[in-house]
Amino acid sequence: MKPNPFIENLILLLALLAGLNYWIHLWHKPQRLEFINRLETSEPIDTLVLGDSTIATGLDRTTYKDAWKGRSGSVPGVHNAGIGNSTAIAHLLALRKAVRHHPEIKRVIYGAIGFRLTDREFGPTESVAKNVFLEYYQEPKVAAAFHGELRPFGELIFGLERRIPMFVERQSFWIKIERLRRRFDRLGMPSRISNAFGRRENFENFLHPDFDAFVAHCNQTVDDRSGLWGPIDEMIRVSHENEVELTVVFMPMSKRQRERFYDTQHWRRYFAHVSRVLAKRNVKLIDATDWVSLPDKEAFPDNLHLTGEASLIFSKRLAEIVHDQAPPLAGRQ
Repeated sequence: MKPNPFIENLILLLALLAGLNYWIHLWHKPQRLEFINRLETSEPIDTLVLGDSTIATGLDRTTYKDAWKGRSGSVPGVHNAGIGNSTAIAHLLALRKAVRHHPEIKRVIYGAIGFRLTDREFGPTESVAKNVFLEYYQEPKVAAAFHGELRPFGELIFGLERRIPMFVERQSFWIKIERLRRRFDRLGMPSRISNAFGRRENFENFLHPDFDAFVAHCNQTVDDRSGLWGPIDEMIRVSHENEVELTVVFMPMSKRQRERFYDTQHWRRYFAHVSRVLAKRNVKLIDATDWVSLPDKEAFPDNLHLTGEASLIFSKRLAEIVHDQAPPLAGRQ
């Protein structure tokens, strides 16, 4: 039989892709396992902190512990499990794993931003790559159900995606490429403000690019009496089922963001709606959007994440309020 160049080249291409995917899977395995297994620590945890990069960088454990000790005399076991560039699905999976490994957990603090509690969409996808490690590797059947709500044939597409390492590991590649791009950009150019999650300009209009759209979204959510998005709703169920007290905190926002979006009747109407929905589920809600009074340049290097100094202010006040609103519980047996 005469060789077919097309078939031969196709087989070679598939073999190269298979080899590349296997190499990617092995290359990122240590990093992946460290990320996935971080909640399997032997350190006792009675306070679990969940959310995205804003709470990951905004909650200072030492300050929180010291403030709590000042109120109660005891030192809490605080674990910050915030995940940069993550979705509410990942937060739910982290909670499910935490309560399995740490029956001593008494309370969960969930950091929220923007419309995260009621919206399926995470935010602009073109500026920051999502971190979906947990969704693909930890309880993928649970994650797949929520992906079915996000897009047509979502469960099927998710099931295919999670079997392709070069797709699943794209966040790791994004980090490396972004770091390389920053090095080249700095050659002969003035320094630009950036952090572990991206450049400052990536977050300038990250939450609410347009004021009119923000107003319309607030009003529509309230008028439609929209409930919480599935993963958030499930987090509440898991917390109640395991006798864990859940507190939601809207993270501090810059003065610029507050003046434009949050100090408005539209946001107050949305916040009141969310507060009522959470209250019916016996979930406490804390509004920390205006807690940091430092100038924006000192408190928010990228208009979204807190600086070290600002995180100390936030963490101390959060510990005091959580303690006063929710005295130590008996815990689960």
